[in-house]
Amino acid sequence: MLATLHGHTGKVTSVAFSPDGRQVLTGSDDKTARLWETASGKLLATLQGHVDAVTSVAFSPDGTKLLTCSWDKTARLWETVSGKQLATLAGHTSIVESVLFSPDGTKVLTGSSDRTARLWEAASGKLLATLAGHDGRVKSLGFLPGGKRALTGSFDQTVRLWNAAGGTQLATLPGHTGVVTNIVFSPDGRLIMSCDEHGWMLLWWARGPNIGGLLGVYVASYEIGAVYWQDNEHMVLADLGGPHFRPHFYHLKLEGR
Repeated sequence: MLATLHGHTGKVTSVAFSPDGRQVLTGSDDKTARLWETASGKLLATLQGHVDAVTSVAFSPDGTKLLTCSWDKTARLWETVSGKQLATLAGHTSIVESVLFSPDGTKVLTGSSDRTARLWEAASGKLLATLAGHDGRVKSLGFLPGGKRALTGSFDQTVRLWNAAGGTQLATLPGHTGVVTNIVFSPDGRLIMSCDEHGWMLLWWARGPNIGGLLGVYVASYEIGAVYWQDNEHMVLADLGGPHFRPHFYHLKLEGR
């Protein structure tokens, strides 16, 4: 163990590293987010403004902005250096469960218990599009590496693929048997990996005429909280729940590749 970050007075709900790894952002039920120095564990800033529990946090790709969301139905943009609040993203009618910057940092994607996701302009906080179509809470989010397409995963047991420019739905990816807890694109943008609370990992095509086509299914023993795509060699790290709470590495073997 390198450090223990003390200071929050409620459950810590989410964490994120800055792109350069020098800072850590944490969100908590105590209605705050906190920015820490990785090397020393020193508290750099406390982000105060939300009026209910913070559910998710993120860094912009260039590390200059921070993003938080909350039970208070808002997401908020902050300046990393000063901790100053830049914008409040208001419009969701229920808990904002997850937030994500686009790969170029120009857009923000939010997912909510109101069954929608929303695209916002990161510079101004202006609403660009509402992604409506899910029949359950939007739990997980993803962007294609180039930022032109977005993914949403829901309590309705589906993953949906969207055009990030106009917010139009491109495909619905069924097949999960529980809440979709996490979705990621492969680094080359060709494949989608999604996972759910019942231990299912599904692999899909993300491009071409077979977009949304199912490539394969793997069923683990326990709930999968998150998956992380390591590289173009298709190594995936899955965060498994259950009595052992141990991460597992999987090597995806694709026919003809």
